[in-house]
Amino acid sequence: MVMPREELLERRGFAKRDVRSKAYWADGKRGR
Repeated sequence: MVMPREELLERRGFAKRDVRSKAYWADGKRGR
């Protein structure tokens, strides 16, 4: 069983990265 604390941190980090990447790609498409 995976440690819940690590899983939670990974999920949070992934969510933040996902949102950032989406915003980054949106900005890139607009800028270019």
